[in-house]
Amino acid sequence: MTTRHAAPNRPVALMLAMFLTGLGACSNQARREPEPTFVTIADGLRLDRDRKIVEFDAVVPVDVHHPETPITYLEVVCCVPGTHEHEALAMTEVAPSAIHAALLAVGAEPGLPGRWRWDGDRLVGDEPTGTAIEVFMVTDRGVESVRDWIVNIQNGRTLAQEPHDAPWIFGGSKTRQRDGRTLYDADYTGRLVGLTTFGDEVVGWGEMVSHEAMYDEPEWIANLDLVPPMGDPVRVRLRVLLPDDPTAGAPD
Repeated sequence: MTTRHAAPNRPVALMLAMFLTGLGACSNQARREPEPTFVTIADGLRLDRDRKIVEFDAVVPVDVHHPETPITYLEVVCCVPGTHEHEALAMTEVAPSAIHAALLAVGAEPGLPGRWRWDGDRLVGDEPTGTAIEVFMVTDRGVESVRDWIVNIQNGRTLAQEPHDAPWIFGGSKTRQRDGRTLYDADYTGRLVGLTTFGDEVVGWGEMVSHEAMYDEPEWIANLDLVPPMGDPVRVRLRVLLPDDPTAGAPD
């Protein structure tokens, strides 16, 4: 359980942020490993049941290298079009509900997304539950942990270099009624793989971070040294970590 109070206003100088981002370039080299044996189950979506991997096609949705906007704050890792492109590392045309089904097929069990609630005057976070997941980005460089693509603006370290070792969690989003129809919520909101906690992500980071700046000051930004140019294709790889998995944390 996480309790949040209003965050102080601590503006970060632009040039300092650019310098720090450069320091956090890449803590782990891209891993060049044998490709999994994938079975395509839908356009842009495939899985390897034996190795418990789901992978889907995506693109880089935002120009993190634009000289006038060198800082890209992140709220989600991956979204669908028309939602969070300006604050995401990847965008996919694959429906979140289809990715949910693919995760089920490789042995993941959904729980509940993280959520926020009020306890008196305190904002309390209930952490997500479900199967642990690690997230990787696949480019022509190889397989890279998404943790290397995310930088803390305050100190220039990547998420991989920070003491934040919580995995991502298959909370499974939720269903709700909209306009008289039952919808899979992430198909509507577009929040597929989260970083901050909205409460409807298919896969959410295990550490609770509010998307409201008054409670958690934004600190995670895109790593300029690793995120490809806007429009470049990437593949998002979700590696299911089951309790008996001796290779937890490895991308293969």
